[in-house]
Amino acid sequence: MPIGVVVGKVVRAYVPIAQGMITADGTEQTLVEYVGEISQIGGYIDLSSMEEGDEVTVRVYTKIKPDGEWKLYDEGGFYGKQAYPALHILPRVAGYAYKVTLQQVSGAYKSFDYLFVKTV
Repeated sequence: MPIGVVVGKVVRAYVPIAQGMITADGTEQTLVEYVGEISQIGGYIDLSSMEEGDEVTVRVYTKIKPDGEWKLYDEGGFYGKQAYPALHILPRVAGYAYKVTLQQVSGAYKSFDYLFVKTV
């Protein structure tokens, strides 16, 4: 069910497109991969399971043309226990495709909940 949000005088409706939990395994794992009409996509990743010695890399990719290759748009590293564990992936316009990945590169592997939504 869409959730309406008022932005200025425009009402935007959002629907979930990816939600779940992954258990890290040391590889770059896809949380959401979207291909479709132009939309704004954003979401959250719960990093509250992280402890001292843990390191996680989150990457955001896009495609500039329908048959194009994935291009890295943004990347961030997160280390140890998180003071603010709800990582907000800011809404971005997804033209042809959009992907967010998570890779735990050190520490005992943890599980991470996530939720991504898009405009409709």
